[in-house]
Amino acid sequence: YLGKPTAVNNVEPFAAASRVTAEGAEWFRSMGTADSAGTRLLGVAGDCRAPGVYEVQWGVTLDDVLAMVGASDARAVQISGPSG
Repeated sequence: YLGKPTAVNNVEPFAAASRVTAEGAEWFRSMGTADSAGTRLLGVAGDCRAPGVYEVQWGVTLDDVLAMVGASDARAVQISGPSG
């Protein structure tokens, strides 16, 4: 950033870089949306069948995530990042 060394404070860029290196940039750009290519990591916890960390394409819907983890009767969802 601005020609200076940049610290990476989370694992997501490393995960993306390893996949781009292995699969290629075109493969990575084929996922996600027109404005946000690729994937992101989501952590899911709480009352669901399969809590865990998931790699999903940008643009995934909340309904898709809830179905994927088996949260069939969700009444509330908190969406946040590592800082809350």
